[in-house]
Amino acid sequence: MGLHFRRDNVTYVIVLLWVLVTACQPGIGPAGEASSTSDLIPFHTATPSRTLPPPTPAGTDTSTPPPPTAPPPPTATPFLHTIAEGDTLLGIALRYGVTVEDIQAANPEVDPNLLVVGTQVIVPIPMGGGDAGEGTPEVIATPTPVAVELAAPVCYPQSDGGLWCLALVGNESGRTLENVSGWLSLQPPGEEALGQAVVIPLNILAPGAVLPLAAYFPPPAPQDPQTARPAFELLAALPLADGDPRYARTELKIDNVEILPGGLEAVVSGIVSFPQPPAPTPSPTFDPATTLTPTVTPTAAPALTGTLSVAGPAPAARLVWLALAAYDAQDQVVGFRKWEAQVEIPYGGSLPFEANVYSLGPPIDHVDVQVEARP
Repeated sequence: MGLHFRRDNVTYVIVLLWVLVTACQPGIGPAGEASSTSDLIPFHTATPSRTLPPPTPAGTDTSTPPPPTAPPPPTATPFLHTIAEGDTLLGIALRYGVTVEDIQAANPEVDPNLLVVGTQVIVPIPMGGGDAGEGTPEVIATPTPVAVELAAPVCYPQSDGGLWCLALVGNESGRTLENVSGWLSLQPPGEEALGQAVVIPLNILAPGAVLPLAAYFPPPAPQDPQTARPAFELLAALPLADGDPRYARTELKIDNVEILPGGLEAVVSGIVSFPQPPAPTPSPTFDPATTLTPTVTPTAAPALTGTLSVAGPAPAARLVWLALAAYDAQDQVVGFRKWEAQVEIPYGGSLPFEANVYSLGPPIDHVDVQVEARP
């Protein structure tokens, strides 16, 4: 009986040990899944833990930036130009190949009549593609003026409160020039600047010729020529091709220059002639002995019906202009006049003229005359 007791005790101990061991292991749930308990001890594996980003400074935008977009199309690049003595908006626009309106739109605070030396204006230079790629300045072809001789402008106050200003341009290039023009400006101290586009009285300026460009500033204009600070800027002077058919060949002869008492008026008379054009160059001749003449079968000429008319020769000129410039004893220009005649003159013909020119200031000492004619 004692043996039976010991066996029962052994069995009881084994069962108790089995219960204790199974209680210390995680349970296995349905489908072989581990059941979660609060007493589980985590396993240490080789998987690295996630690291936290560094702290973000206060006030920093942590929103996700938008995806990059395509760059905008090229626009005008602002270029800064420093105003120099005698600068005008028109001169700056022509220099950089833009318009005056473009500069005014980029600088709404700038008064075009009161440019202060040393200040900077924005010049919106056009942009384009070209060989250098997008975003490079687009070069605008502008004619470069031919170098000419310029004289400082002189001004003469008038009794009505206006002011005449004259500037001389001399052609020393050895070629006939066309479209000679410029900008004549006044900059009285403490007052708004004044300016006008000016051209010579004729379309062309012959080699060695001198012509004035004139501007009239209506009242109230500065009456002291010394403090008005007149300035002249050449804008265009283009070479003219030899034998240009737009202009007729002329010869000018001055018969008399009469300066009336007081020297404020001069009368000039003379003749403008229109020589025959040069004879055409004859075609080269060939030796009949060495020239093959093809055989041509004669055919009957077709009958002509109606009236056959032959136009007469075109006139040498239909429009004649004279530019008269009056000078004082110091060779300073004091007056000018443009004389015009609309007549048809044949080749070999001539046109007599008589024209008056008046002084804007000092007495006249001598007068220079230039001519231009158009067929």
